[in-house]
Amino acid sequence: MNGSAAHTAIFNLLDSMNWLEDVNFKDTPTRFVDWLRDYQGLTKEECISKSIEDLTRRFPSTNNELVIVGPTKVFSLCPHHLQVIEYDVHIGYIPCKEAVGLSKLSRVPQNFARYPFIQEDFTDNIAHIIDVELKPKGVMVIVKGIHNCMRVRGVKQPNAYTMTSALRGVFRNPPEGKDPRGEMLRLIQFG
Repeated sequence: MNGSAAHTAIFNLLDSMNWLEDVNFKDTPTRFVDWLRDYQGLTKEECISKSIEDLTRRFPSTNNELVIVGPTKVFSLCPHHLQVIEYDVHIGYIPCKEAVGLSKLSRVPQNFARYPFIQEDFTDNIAHIIDVELKPKGVMVIVKGIHNCMRVRGVKQPNAYTMTSALRGVFRNPPEGKDPRGEMLRLIQFG
């Protein structure tokens, strides 16, 4: 849907509710379409390609210990209700000969937040792209989501949040005597 068609659709929706008679709604269709375009604006494929691009700058590293970045705060939309979701994302990975700039790890959830994924897929996409591009010993992503569609409509649970995680490599299958998953959870709790 182009901007003009979206504007017309929002205008017609507001008109059907008799809200356009109120001067406060005069520019709402334009503001809404601008917000939606600025807020989102990426296809699934663009989320992936921007994340790959962000992860290309790597540095040699002898580190083989856990690196955690977070919480990265991003906002997205629920694909079922077009309500805002506030995410706090923690990314942990164990490098394998290469490290990536820490800010680049924060950009990956920012990229994926620009498409309205369900939280489970949002979390999995972040872990997958880091695993495939960096080829670390392991990656773990933990996401806390506050969904306005649960807070202000439907079940109306203002204190509810949703936690999801995605694990790859040694986080899923730890070597004997190691617990990288527990270490990450303890460090996040400590931080």
